[in-house]
Amino acid sequence: MGESQEQTEEQKIILETCREMGLDRWDAQIVEDMLGRPESAWPICCGSGCTPCSDDLAAAARRIKTRLAQRSKATPEGSPQG
Repeated sequence: MGESQEQTEEQKIILETCREMGLDRWDAQIVEDMLGRPESAWPICCGSGCTPCSDDLAAAARRIKTRLAQRSKATPEGSPQG
């Protein structure tokens, strides 16, 4: 998600959600990567108190998945998305 590249609607949702959840822009790149893998492959909390915690990243990824699913339900097949 480079500054000079035009963002897709999905990238906008990722960045917006991460910002809402108190995550930084570079954290959004981690979350975007997580979305491409099954949840069983996501990192888990190690209990060391690091920031961001893997639990926070996973919560953001789950919220993004929900938003993307809602968006796809609201957009009829074949319609432009944005």
